[in-house]
Amino acid sequence: MYKIVVVEDEPLLLRSIVRSIRDAHSGFRIAGEAMNGTAALEVIAQSNPDVVFTDIRMPKMDGLSLIEALRARGNAAKIVLLSGYQDFEYAKRALRHQVEDYLLKPLSDASLKQLLEKMHGDLNRVREEERRAMLESLVESDVHDQLPQAKLQAAFAPYASYGMLLICPGSVCTFSCDWFTPAKDYWLRTDLDRIVGESIGDGEDYWIYPFNHGNEKLVVLASRQALESYATSYAAIYERLLDGNFPVTVTASRAMEALSDLPFLLQMAKIVLKKRVVFGKSGLILPDSDTEAEALRRSEASGQNLHLDAKTESRLGFFLDNRKKEPYLQEVYRLLNVYRENDAPQLLLENLLKRLAGQAQAASAVVPESRRIDLDLEIDELISNAVSYKAVKEGLTFLLEEMFKAWGGGASEGSRALTLADQADRYIRERFAERLSVQSIADHFGVVAPYLGSLYKKQKGMTPLERIIQLRIGKAKELLAIKPPIPLKDIADAVGYDDPYYLSRLFKSVTGASPSEYRETHTKGDRAAFE
Repeated sequence: MYKIVVVEDEPLLLRSIVRSIRDAHSGFRIAGEAMNGTAALEVIAQSNPDVVFTDIRMPKMDGLSLIEALRARGNAAKIVLLSGYQDFEYAKRALRHQVEDYLLKPLSDASLKQLLEKMHGDLNRVREEERRAMLESLVESDVHDQLPQAKLQAAFAPYASYGMLLICPGSVCTFSCDWFTPAKDYWLRTDLDRIVGESIGDGEDYWIYPFNHGNEKLVVLASRQALESYATSYAAIYERLLDGNFPVTVTASRAMEALSDLPFLLQMAKIVLKKRVVFGKSGLILPDSDTEAEALRRSEASGQNLHLDAKTESRLGFFLDNRKKEPYLQEVYRLLNVYRENDAPQLLLENLLKRLAGQAQAASAVVPESRRIDLDLEIDELISNAVSYKAVKEGLTFLLEEMFKAWGGGASEGSRALTLADQADRYIRERFAERLSVQSIADHFGVVAPYLGSLYKKQKGMTPLERIIQLRIGKAKELLAIKPPIPLKDIADAVGYDDPYYLSRLFKSVTGASPSEYRETHTKGDRAAFE
């Protein structure tokens, strides 16, 4: 509820204005009254109102002098001038002093209600911007670099408790990537704002924070009641986030009494997510009676049996030294199956793959030492783009077979790769408006999707999916510029998408403007080209 101070030198009129404001809008309360500008300054200093209704002509200090004094003190309260008909020109000049509006006395109930509705909406937007700015500061700050508690309490005054969700679709991405990952596609298909809004309880509000890198998004919940747990809301949101076979991991915090706990709990949630997310599977990690540290110790203990033992490592080394590709690959596949069957955390799977890569590089006399760094990056990229063990197996097979080919001295591999990349690019250019996918392109050329994706990216500087999106958005721009306008549903269908809402979100993520905004600034010609 926002606070109003009323300044009017006529007692009867003052009481009438106060009563009218109370009757017109429930979102405001009268925080103080004064009968001249001098008294008003003291009342305003004590009550710190959001809005000041003031008469213009008053003894001791008039309305304009009051406004000037408030602005000189840095007070940014909204000002509404009250004037008689004889003050009309005077009131218009006063509008130059950063006032919200003016009302003629006696007040019209309809005009007052309309003004209060507008100011309530404006104040809500300003307060929401302040809250979002504070949340961003909390999220990006160090645990020990806190906002003043009093400032937080003032901005979030209606709320008595808070909850937090860290949502990660697909794999935890430990590095910044600028290519189009499955997680980015998931977020384009998922209306998180609607899901959270429809899942939380009465009296709860929420804010969503998308990080600049990685796959995760943060959701902060707030309740006007002092809740001991947000488990019901957490579970409802999680169930709505599940999307077929696409894995989604959600880490939830305990209920917070103060938002100042958010930086610490967010850091703990990131650690928990990194260490406990099970590759290829969805999961809701709820806070329990154990401390976060105890939960992490349990997670680490559960993965003690998942490691590359000396006997297995020796056997793999033998296969590598003797260039026995098939037995080596079969042993690698066996290890992947063990990790899959034991619900291995992503971190352990990454460690396995990088250890295998390191062993393979050490056994190679052909591949230069600098390639080890590249191979580590390719494994990071493989994990970030894979959502299943099948995809990991295909991608790893491509990397390892490439290594064995290098040992065998395949001189024509580079030219073959270039030819396949060019063929795939032509195939994409000819068919991008169809229901095309990387898997369907790979099937057409008789190769596995990870092999095609890695090869294409090396030759063309982007993934096949990014190339498809580039061509589809380019065509969408052409169709949006046609006049009379083509419905977005028809444009989506024409460029290969079933869902116009998905196209809209993708278009904005690529161009920075929504389709309607782009259409407004680029409309030309007619729609003959489409028809």
